[in-house]
Amino acid sequence: MERFAVCKTIQLKGTGTRMMKEVETYARATGLRFLILETLFESRDFYFKTGFSKLFDEPLSADVEHREAILILYKDLEYSGKIEEAYPDDD
Repeated sequence: MERFAVCKTIQLKGTGTRMMKEVETYARATGLRFLILETLFESRDFYFKTGFSKLFDEPLSADVEHREAILILYKDLEYSGKIEEAYPDDD
């Protein structure tokens, strides 16, 4: 995944979470098992909250000057699907 973002004026209203669920639904429907992405270090909590894990323990240095560090994250859709079946959302 690349360039996934929600405008700051509408963050914290569930938009990013809904978008991520759509991405996962599409990925599962097309037979993908893993989602892998790069994220800015400061955006990591959103992805952790949506079930992603670090692929590497330490942030990677970025070549782009305005980013100090990036994380590579992944989500196992097969495993997370089993978790969602066992513990469905209440909303």
